Amino acid sequence: MYIYSSVNINQSLFCFCMIRWALGVLIYFMLQSDMPFGSWRESELEPFGKIAKGRLIIPSAFSVEVGDLITKLLVVDENTRLGATGADAVKEHPWFDDIDWKQIADGTSRVPQEISNRIDIYVETLQQDLTVPPSILTEDPADMTTPEWIKDW
Repeated sequence: MYIYSSVNINQSLFCFCMIRWALGVLIYFMLQSDMPFGSWRESELEPFGKIAKGRLIIPSAFSVEVGDLITKLLVVDENTRLGATGADAVKEHPWFDDIDWKQIADGTSRVPQEISNRIDIYVETLQQDLTVPPSILTEDPADMTTPEWIKDW
């Protein structure tokens, strides 16, 4: 998804701090349609430098709450990053005040009407046919053989 801020060879390959970092990147991207530290396509090293120095610019269009949340999720030091003490710290952030976590956990949370309306409008105006042709199963054993290029692996 995006570069994780602090990779330490002595640590395990996964920790929840990575998920919280990714959540910050995801929220930023969903709201801005851009990466929080710039794109590697523009400059391969610039995003690394911005991450290492903690140079994050929050767009003025972001609410104070979401700016605060993203800033706290994208702290380079994973020990001081929001959620370092557990998921409840993230869930209790003011940006999530209207979220009913119990409904989400038990699957009874409803999609907001605004989102449902947008989906309905998109589907109604969609010009492309989204139907998928049915899969055809083959009975011919020759069709089931391993491709030649894979045998050398």
